[in-house]
Amino acid sequence: MTADVLAQALDAHLAGDLPEAERLYGEILLADPLHVLAQTNLAVVRLQSGRLSEGVEALRLSLQLDPAQPIALNNLGAALRALDRPEEALEAYAQAIALDPGYADALNSRAVLLETLGRLEAAAQAYGAAADAQPESAALRHAEGLTLYRLGRPEPALAALRRAAALAPDSPDAHNDLGALLDENGQSEQALAVFGRALALKPQFPEAMSNLGLALTHLGRAREALALHEAALALKPEFTAAWFNRAEALSALGRFEEALAAFDRTLQLEPGYFHARVRRADMLGYLQRLDEARAGYEQAQAVAVNDEPAGFRLAFPLLRAGRYEEGLPLYEQRWLGPLRAARVQLPQPLWLGQTPVEGKTLLLHSEQGHGDTLMMLRFAPLLARRGATVILSVQPPLERLAAAVEGVGAVIPQGRPLPPYDLHIPMMSLPLAFGVRPDTVPGEPYLRAPQAERARWAGRLGPARRPRVGLCWSGSPQHTDDLWRSIPLEQLRPLFGLDADLYALQTEVRDADLAVLRASPIQDLSAELASYADTAAVMESMDLVITVCTSAANLACGLGRPTLALLAAITDWRWGLDPEASPWQPSARLFRQAAIGDWAPAVAAVRAEAEARLGR
Repeated sequence: MTADVLAQALDAHLAGDLPEAERLYGEILLADPLHVLAQTNLAVVRLQSGRLSEGVEALRLSLQLDPAQPIALNNLGAALRALDRPEEALEAYAQAIALDPGYADALNSRAVLLETLGRLEAAAQAYGAAADAQPESAALRHAEGLTLYRLGRPEPALAALRRAAALAPDSPDAHNDLGALLDENGQSEQALAVFGRALALKPQFPEAMSNLGLALTHLGRAREALALHEAALALKPEFTAAWFNRAEALSALGRFEEALAAFDRTLQLEPGYFHARVRRADMLGYLQRLDEARAGYEQAQAVAVNDEPAGFRLAFPLLRAGRYEEGLPLYEQRWLGPLRAARVQLPQPLWLGQTPVEGKTLLLHSEQGHGDTLMMLRFAPLLARRGATVILSVQPPLERLAAAVEGVGAVIPQGRPLPPYDLHIPMMSLPLAFGVRPDTVPGEPYLRAPQAERARWAGRLGPARRPRVGLCWSGSPQHTDDLWRSIPLEQLRPLFGLDADLYALQTEVRDADLAVLRASPIQDLSAELASYADTAAVMESMDLVITVCTSAANLACGLGRPTLALLAAITDWRWGLDPEASPWQPSARLFRQAAIGDWAPAVAAVRAEAEARLGR
């Protein structure tokens, strides 16, 4: 009889007659309270009827009768999650997986719940396990990659997203997300092709359009990027990310008023967008609207994420305006923001000028770029004169040059073990420690080429037949301001006619400049410049150095060489706002763009100044 009633119950259940199925399952249980299948199916009927609490109780009774039911445990997990009882749901999923390690539904559900709860590390592991159990599932690899990205683990995230895109070659979403992560991790060239695939699959895809535009901006192609952002916004007018990315492209082009308006629109759509508030305040700083910029950073701080300080960014326009007493203390907040991960934790006390250093061993350690280190080495002799034993930790290419600085007791390449010391200071904190103001910046030459390099390059260059001019037209392509500060060599063609011997002071020549360089009168020394000591020795043989804003400018001015500096309309704070001079680079005359991207007038002025100085 029980078998007949069970068959009727199953038929009713399959036919969707839930009341009849529930009645029949109940009848079976009255006759046989230990009937596991009837108890389990009764629970399912109650869940399907929306009576979640009753379903949970029925499932628990079923599991008391037979604990080895992974499907029942998975159903229990789903019901508990729907009842907002996540911890119990996780336990149910875990029990189901313990019984059946390859149980896809339980693996997937557990991963999704962990992600929903913000337990990203556990969620990433759960997605990975679920994807391993279902190796052809692009969706699970995709979810694993996105979760790893949120954890700040780009390499495994990229591996997962690449696998997802390979498993789903026709998925525009998989390619778009892979491209976005490639771009964010400095692989913008690779990202272009991936975004191209996403758009080939789905031409009307605003997210991929705008992401492609952002990658182009990162590659210095902001004008092309603008058209893509406009196209994305035509399809999706309230697309917040596209407004933000459009603003970034406008900023890269120096169109700061327009960028400000685009950031305003971004914030209308998403008032709590921290980075949009920060970048809006940056635009106000570029425009030297300092009071408004300060208010903007304060507003950003109110919605800050991860305790990142917005206020430190106000340091840059303040310092650019020469307001060092306000800007230098704010600049110390860099360790709480973008340089948080780069901060070196050292055991000895930090020195910021608060105590005498006489009789102390003081470690000065590099923290950012080569140019920053070169600029700050001017303080080493001053500390030695105060009675300190000065040791330096610098980037390896600067080791020999730094060792020749007056007062330096020892130089340790970064990454090597440090000798004993009493106090330490990050180099970019030295202006604060010395209480520097624009009129008290130490200005005398403080760098010199080591004797060995000086002698070798004197022999290599031989006697001078004509005046010598060293040229440096680009810095690191990875620098965030490269679009502004580097010049295509083609645009320096007016300098090729100088009545002088021209020498390239680049250690790296970009592919786009190679053909122009080979057809020019410039002697390319890039393959022979093994370190900054070599470059310093060459510069000491120059009558004039012409350079953009890069480490070459800091080197030339640290050596006291006559220098003509080509600067973008918006520059690093250390160049200040004076149209022709900087306290940090006293041997340089400055030639600034009138507008971002327009180098021609500045290059023409440099040509005229160079001719005057060379007596031609």
